Amino acid sequence: MEVFAARTGDAGLGGRLERALTGRDVLRWFRDVLAESPRQLQGWYAFKDERHRCRAPNWFASEGYRPMP
Repeated sequence: MEVFAARTGDAGLGGRLERALTGRDVLRWFRDVLAESPRQLQGWYAFKDERHRCRAPNWFASEGYRPMP
């Protein structure tokens, strides 16, 4: 979330997202701030999905799974 907040390209939105990342229930506050900008909210979900796609193969490998040929 910190990486996405830094990459928004909008200093005001980035600052609000960084403030949302302090305290409790950060995911809810983060999404609430992004809800103000539907385009940025879609960007967040795309960013998050891409990060998961990149991390999943490494996690499977660390658990001993190997891809099938």
